[in-house]
Amino acid sequence: MRSSGCPKGPRPHHVTGNYDYLLQIKVADLTAHEDFHANRLASTPGGAMVTSYVTMKTLSPDTATS
Repeated sequence: MRSSGCPKGPRPHHVTGNYDYLLQIKVADLTAHEDFHANRLASTPGGAMVTSYVTMKTLSPDTATS
């Protein structure tokens, strides 16, 4: 899956569940995310619905999850 205009290094994943694909991207800030979402991703043919999640913190393998 290759989308023109994607941020550098997008990581697409084909997943099970409520969604078909997960596109993991890195952007500089929420303004850049809004630009990518509104001007590039939402206009992709076949993209009927877009749901976004923003990472608050990335946990390392050594992080306790209790």
